[in-house]
Amino acid sequence: MAMGLAVYLAVEARGIAGVAGLSAPETYWLAACGVIGVGCGLVVLLARLAARVGPRVADALSGVSLGTLAFAVVLDTRLYGLVGHHLTDADLWQTMSNPGVEREVHLGAATWTSMGGLLALLIAVPLAGLRLLRRRAAPLLPRLGRWATGVLMTLSVGGLMGAVLFGGERLTEALPLGAGRVGGELPAVSATSITYPPAVPETARLKDRPDVLFVLVESLRADTETTGLLPRLGEFARRHPPLRSDRHFSGGHSTEFGTFTALYSLWSYHFVPFSKRPVAEAPRAFPLEVLRKNGYRTVGASASMLEGWNDADFIVTQLDSYAEHLEEHDGAGDTAAAAAIQEALDVREQPTFAFLFLNATHHNYHYPPEFARHEPVLPEGYDHFMGDDKLLAYRDQITNRYKNAALFVDATIARLLTRYEARIASGELIVVVTGDHGEEFWDHGLLGHSAPRFFNERLRVPLLAWLPGQHGKAVALSTHPDLWPTVFDALGLDLGTVDWTNGESLLRPRIGPVFIGSTTYPFKSARACLVDHQTKWWLERCAGSPWCLRATRTTDHADEDLTITPELRARLDGHLSAFRARSERFLSVTVE
Repeated sequence: MAMGLAVYLAVEARGIAGVAGLSAPETYWLAACGVIGVGCGLVVLLARLAARVGPRVADALSGVSLGTLAFAVVLDTRLYGLVGHHLTDADLWQTMSNPGVEREVHLGAATWTSMGGLLALLIAVPLAGLRLLRRRAAPLLPRLGRWATGVLMTLSVGGLMGAVLFGGERLTEALPLGAGRVGGELPAVSATSITYPPAVPETARLKDRPDVLFVLVESLRADTETTGLLPRLGEFARRHPPLRSDRHFSGGHSTEFGTFTALYSLWSYHFVPFSKRPVAEAPRAFPLEVLRKNGYRTVGASASMLEGWNDADFIVTQLDSYAEHLEEHDGAGDTAAAAAIQEALDVREQPTFAFLFLNATHHNYHYPPEFARHEPVLPEGYDHFMGDDKLLAYRDQITNRYKNAALFVDATIARLLTRYEARIASGELIVVVTGDHGEEFWDHGLLGHSAPRFFNERLRVPLLAWLPGQHGKAVALSTHPDLWPTVFDALGLDLGTVDWTNGESLLRPRIGPVFIGSTTYPFKSARACLVDHQTKWWLERCAGSPWCLRATRTTDHADEDLTITPELRARLDGHLSAFRARSERFLSVTVE
């Protein structure tokens, strides 16, 4: 284990050396010296251990250490190949520590059995090797016999890690040397103060007070709208044309960050410091406070777990009433959540804001039997983490499950909209339908959405908004923080934007780009993305200020690489300068 730690630290030294200005050969020599030095120390340590506790105990400890390390390497490679995360990612461990994680990740019995068998095998092999080496070496080299454990352990671990790090292309990409998380050359940052929400001004009075319904759908890719997977919504939209966006981006690539940016109208990096406050003291969403000032009640129903999930409680506990319906079989949770929202909207005693979160399009992608239009499919309880190579063989069957789940979600939403069709047409009910984020099906080599990769399939979602007087309007670019400024603008409420939001009204010409931060940026993760009307910049934190960003890739809106021109560079510099100037309007951070 110490050897593995030494190699890992040596790899991290590559990031440190990069900041120090060392060349690649110098960096590898530095890493090699560190590994050799710690390795020699390990040989001595294990030799002394063998002399003190006896060869059998020393062999057992060495075999378990080596086997566990090898298992971690195999597991890390598998995990990265499937979802783009490593065992060293803090976000992964936070997710796995959540109550109810089994419901989210769907680890089957086959996965646990295969992992246990692999671990046992990886421990048994070095144990057998140590016993064989000791039998053969000790009689021939009595003085060196007690060193057998240390020598074998060091050479085996060094060879294993060397092969992985220098020959395993996927894993070397996976240990991103500071590019994907704060560590190595990047100092950590922390929030020191929060100046949000501002007080609701007395002038924030609505002349008309229609009900408002926000519908978020789990993992709803933008192309579900264009590939016939939302036919009933499409039919309703033909009768009552909504505001649409050609390119709508979620504010993040995970559920809690996408939901936060939609309800708070802020960039995603506010989530972490807000969530670290006690739930009762966490900042409440300014848009919801405006509605309360105008006599609204706020209700929510979700088929996804938000309470107790990655510190997201504060987002939904601020609602006057909120309930989760977590039964997944046949999409029962979605049906129950939609029924709860329908019951709330049927009560007309006071204006209502209703938040509905549908979960059927989250893996394993659930739906009632009558929506099994695309076949063949894997069974509903398939093991989502059976392994990338095995899952890839079932790509069509997994994608078909998703398509059927999208059809079910489409019918669930359309049923609500049809029930309130007259109220929507008259402007008595505002409806916004979008996704919390997208979902990749090996479009770029991986499955899922949680890895910080800014491809369209993971970030772009549909946007359909039925607003008073905005029938059939189309916008070219939008993001979740734009939702509330647009709703308030449609209601004739001019709150400005400087004091309470990072978004812009979609009823006005767009000024700034869209910002998408990776999960926990800039506190634990270092990646982010900026999108304007023509270009997408893939960014990472640089040294110094947490708001210092540099481009690692530049693409068009189809994710095709672009050649950097002076015009593109100047445009990015302008965007980044404006971003830095406005980044601490609602919180302050310090570099540790």
